[in-house]
Amino acid sequence: MEDTKETKKESKEKEETRPHFAKVIEYNEQPWLTDILIGQRGTKSHGHLTASGAIIWYLRDEQGKEIIKNGSKVD
Repeated sequence: MEDTKETKKESKEKEETRPHFAKVIEYNEQPWLTDILIGQRGTKSHGHLTASGAIIWYLRDEQGKEIIKNGSKVD
């Protein structure tokens, strides 16, 4: 059991040293959608991905450029 605690602790420390992050956000009003923030640690800008199942409904990169909106590629 002690080995499991150490492994989780080491895993968390290793994760915090990675240069990027991905975080699922829970405040979405539509429970069938999943919102995920992605980006580099230590920066204020971030990308945003909204998915439903295997379909991406919205994707924005860190610079704010929309790539997918309402499930379709933005030209």
